[in-house]
Amino acid sequence: TDAELHDLYAVAPARYRVLTALVLFHGMRIGEALGVRMGNVKVEPCRAPLLPRVTVEVRGQLQRLRDNGKTVMHYQTPKTDAGVRDVPVFGEFVPDVLRHMCRYAAPGRDGWLTVTSRGSAVFDTSYRKTLGEMRERAGVTRRVHPHAGRRWIVTRLAEAGATPAEIGQILGDKDLATITQIYTQVRQGRPRELMDRVGSTLQGTA
Repeated sequence: TDAELHDLYAVAPARYRVLTALVLFHGMRIGEALGVRMGNVKVEPCRAPLLPRVTVEVRGQLQRLRDNGKTVMHYQTPKTDAGVRDVPVFGEFVPDVLRHMCRYAAPGRDGWLTVTSRGSAVFDTSYRKTLGEMRERAGVTRRVHPHAGRRWIVTRLAEAGATPAEIGQILGDKDLATITQIYTQVRQGRPRELMDRVGSTLQGTA
């Protein structure tokens, strides 16, 4: 639910808050979010008191691989053309993104947006463990995994009137069947909300 995601975000370690926002609220795959470089974050200045607009360019991903007996995070381009996309950041997360870029990101355009305290790339396994710890601290009882954010954003976009093709463009997924059959879920209470909305248009017409 919206509340559960916000509870998770509230207890996220400061270094991983923006990563959490990209994964749970913006539908980015964990490898894509870990593979965001500083140069992929576009900030459009605007006049105060308005917040600038922030867009994250998805141009690749960090994948965990074995190399000469060692496990490393390897950067690679998206598997499909659909994976190359620009993801607008929700306004409520913009201040955190700007703060994070100054305090926690690696320097330079090629520096990773999210790094460990030692300045290295974050392993997906490490973040999954952190997410589990966040779930316990937040008191969220249901299972939470990085892919849950994709299901959430698809459902919310569908409720907002987005077509499967438009949703696919935001998620970097051409498989519309997956979007409509697997990702899209019905929020608890949504049927009543929809029926009340339609019912309000019927008053006085019978």
